[in-house]
Amino acid sequence: VWDAGPHNVSIWVNDSAGNENKTSVTFTLDGVNPGVTINQPLNQTYSTTTINFNVTATDGTGMSTCLYTLTAGLTNFTMANLSTSPTQWTASNTTMAQGSHTARYYCNDTANNLNNTQVRTFFIDTVIPVITFELPANGTNTTVTTQDVNFTAIDTNRGSCWYSNDT
Repeated sequence: VWDAGPHNVSIWVNDSAGNENKTSVTFTLDGVNPGVTINQPLNQTYSTTTINFNVTATDGTGMSTCLYTLTAGLTNFTMANLSTSPTQWTASNTTMAQGSHTARYYCNDTANNLNNTQVRTFFIDTVIPVITFELPANGTNTTVTTQDVNFTAIDTNRGSCWYSNDT
């Protein structure tokens, strides 16, 4: 049984005439999947169609590739390894559609061990809320010193509404 890590094996063979030959091989046993941490995107709503994908991927024998998919593996996008930080892998998608997205990351180490357990869900909402003033009507002149303010705001992902007075 071999332990995990690097190994060197040398073999010597000689014949009855005294001729000898030697050969060696070096190999590394690695049965551990790489560690992957998702840095971007965050589990939140974005108001842009450009999303950055970034993971930190580490392994004792070194990393080979990192990919991400938005379609459960039907289409994979290659991530670039940042030379200034060899554990950082990054990509950018400038054509993200409205709605919910789930990114799954696939990172292989140099021994071809795969980590595909990292998943992140995020949302794209680039639709601007629609505001309709109901009261007071625009351009109204009145002598009444108290005015009701009434409006309607429409958006599929509305967060909060507020107003300011003479500011």
